[in-house]
Amino acid sequence: MNKFLILLLFIVSFTIHTQTIHVGVPNANPNSQGVENKNDSDNVFRHKPLFKCMEESLQTTIEWQGYPILRLVNMVENNQLDVNFPLVFNDERDKGAHRSEYVSDGIYSWISKDDSIDITDVKLDVGAMYGSAQHSKLLAMQYKHIYLANEHRKLFNLLMAGKLKLIVVSKLILDKYMLENPAANLTVKEHGDLKVGFYLSPKFYANHAEKFNKAIKECRHLFKI
Repeated sequence: MNKFLILLLFIVSFTIHTQTIHVGVPNANPNSQGVENKNDSDNVFRHKPLFKCMEESLQTTIEWQGYPILRLVNMVENNQLDVNFPLVFNDERDKGAHRSEYVSDGIYSWISKDDSIDITDVKLDVGAMYGSAQHSKLLAMQYKHIYLANEHRKLFNLLMAGKLKLIVVSKLILDKYMLENPAANLTVKEHGDLKVGFYLSPKFYANHAEKFNKAIKECRHLFKI
């Protein structure tokens, strides 16, 4: 092996150990609600154990910040963030970024107030988070009347007021709402199984995918739903 190749391999290895990895987290994720940065004094970020384990595995620092979901997806696709997490894997997101190893199985919920509603009725007034995997699912199912919100409480408020017949959100968000509103009389029509993980920017994927995915395999048991 010539000296140039040895030097190149050393530089690549050294880079992942010294650079800070910048992670975008969806603001709509209840685990990051109200938390802007990992260094906040009131940090209640539930993914800290996972990130700490990955920092140790990668021997580098992970810095994260919350963004609206569509913005952080675009930032990763344009190499303005290294990765985003936690996101549901789907074909639409695969077009602009790269899936990591999966971190966990996830669930999303179809929620109504009326247990007689047929969720295959594409004429229903339905709601989802803007830019979410559930939004993509509703589009793929060709629903005619889709209301999109940037904040999950708005969806529940419209559902409870009868202005939406059905909303589709992650089980994380449903569980949080039910903890805050235990008297709410809601019907969960269906759970959809899915995979959750990181999306890697094209640049980060090209340089660090192997080591990053190795860290995920070592640490994903620490992920908290």
